[in-house]
This record gives sequence, structure tokens and C-alpha cells, in this order.
Amino acid sequence: MHIWKRKTVSNFYAKKLLTRIFEKGACVYESPDLKHIKEYCRVQLDTLWEEVLRFENPHRYYVDLSQSLWNLKDRLLKAYLAE
Repeated sequence: MHIWKRKTVSNFYAKKLLTRIFEKGACVYESPDLKHIKEYCRVQLDTLWEEVLRFENPHRYYVDLSQSLWNLKDRLLKAYLAE
């Protein structure tokens, strides 16, 4: 919406979120057992700030689109509206 907004971040850790599940119709992903899933969730919760986790007056966790994703969204909306 507001393409003029910019933010520079530093001192962060980035992790790929996409995992290949299927390839050419065949399942190529082996799901971890419940114990490992539970442990992964616990570790990830420990990485969140206390301000985000509180129930009363939680800090708003701001997320925005990357430039390439914003461009894709914009192109798709323009194509849809042109029809």
C-alpha cells in the first residue's frame, strides 16, 4: 500500500520458511515425530520478545511485504482489474 516506506534492520537471523513437500507428484518430505515438533515449537517461542507474548496490551508485531512480493501483488491486482 505505502511503497515509499522503508526500514533497514540489522542484527537479525533469517531462515528459509519453505520446505519442499512434493516433487513431481511424489512426497519427498518426511514429517518429524511429535516429540521433535513439540521441541521445535518450544524453542521458537523462546525466541519471541516478552512484549509480543503478553496477553494484555501486546506489542504489535509488524510484518511487511518484500519489494519482489509487493511487485507481484501489484501486477496481479492490475491484471485482475484490467479484465
